[in-house]
Amino acid sequence: MENPFSLFAQVAALGAHGQTVSSLSNRVPPKKSPSQLRKDAARLARTDFMRAQVLAMLVHKRRSVVINDLVSENPGTTEAQWPWVFKTLCERNLVRRCNTSRGRIAQRFELTEEGRVKAEEIIRKAGMAASKKH
Repeated sequence: MENPFSLFAQVAALGAHGQTVSSLSNRVPPKKSPSQLRKDAARLARTDFMRAQVLAMLVHKRRSVVINDLVSENPGTTEAQWPWVFKTLCERNLVRRCNTSRGRIAQRFELTEEGRVKAEEIIRKAGMAASKKH
C-alpha cells in the first residue's frame, strides 16, 4: 500500500483535481428551447412592468408603499411576487426600505432621488407612446 502523503501521491492527487476542475469549467450550459426563451422573455417583461408600476405609484399616489398596497391595486398579482421586485429596485438604488423591523410584507418602501428621475422618465416615455397611438 502506497503512502497517501508521499510526494508521488500528492502530485497524482493534484493532477486529478486539475483535470476535474478543467472539465467542469469547459461545460456548456444546456440550450433553451424556443418556448422556454419566450417564457423567459415574457417573465422579464412582466417584471419590468411590475417595477414600473411601483415607481409610478410612488410618484403619483403615495410617499411610501407596502406590498399589500400593490396587491390591492393590481389584482392579478400576489404577495409572493412583490418582494423580489422590491429587492431588485433596492439593488438598483431606485427605492429604499423605510423601516426594516417589520416583516417583509409589512416593510415600507419609498423612492430615492434616482428612482424619482427613473419614474419620471418612464412616465414621459409612456405618455409619448400613448400620443403616437392616437
